[in-house]
Amino acid sequence: MSTATDRIVTSSAGVAPARSGVWARRGPPGWVGLAMALVLGLGACAESVESENVFTDGMYADLEARATETGTQVSATLRVGGATSNTYVMLGGGDRLRVSAGSESVTLATQSTGDVYRYVATLDTNEGGTEVIFDFQRDLDDGAPDSHCTLPAASDITAPSDGQVIRRADDDLVITWDLSAGPDDRLRLDVLGPCFIDLSETLDSAAGSYLIPAGTIESRNDPPAACSATVRLTSESSGSLDPGFGEGGRVLCRQEREVSIRLDP
Repeated sequence: MSTATDRIVTSSAGVAPARSGVWARRGPPGWVGLAMALVLGLGACAESVESENVFTDGMYADLEARATETGTQVSATLRVGGATSNTYVMLGGGDRLRVSAGSESVTLATQSTGDVYRYVATLDTNEGGTEVIFDFQRDLDDGAPDSHCTLPAASDITAPSDGQVIRRADDDLVITWDLSAGPDDRLRLDVLGPCFIDLSETLDSAAGSYLIPAGTIESRNDPPAACSATVRLTSESSGSLDPGFGEGGRVLCRQEREVSIRLDP
């Protein structure tokens, strides 16, 4: 059985953050900071903590691979305090995130806006069935070497065609796709554009088609305007998170295909 002493690590500055995600150098952001924000009527602001001050089992991981026709974008976000926490982990002290898929293996680069830290990389492969493995490598503890998911097969859009013009008031918008998605993959349709209210639907991947009846796409403007629109199909499958992330997390692999059309009033 672990003791309180087992759950403590002392930093080089002699300060001891706990495994539960309590750290030194910055005060805990939990209920004290939240209560202050509520009293002031302000939204919570992001803050960060250095990774060498937090054990892996005090972290929540959000890991994603998003494949398109040109490759796969991978991203990772680490938080202290769970999925809704606004405390982000800033990697340092030799900690790094690597991702591998097939014969490719790369180290994720840091992106940050203020105290919001995100880690990204690009892979050449986008082939359905490829396993993507996230490896969190650390000196402080064993890290989390095996979070993984499998890229779904692409659901290529066969209609509408790229550049097709649809009159919203008079024409049905019929989306059709090939049936390469697996039975366990989730399929989502998004129709996006600036002159109408965006549509998002979860589809039966085995159906092969979906109809949006004429007159049901709502305009944002009065009088209605014409604009370019993106029709996007996203196949998604969940993966397996390494148990080293003691606060939990999620691993998702997505495969996106889209066409650009014009929607007239």
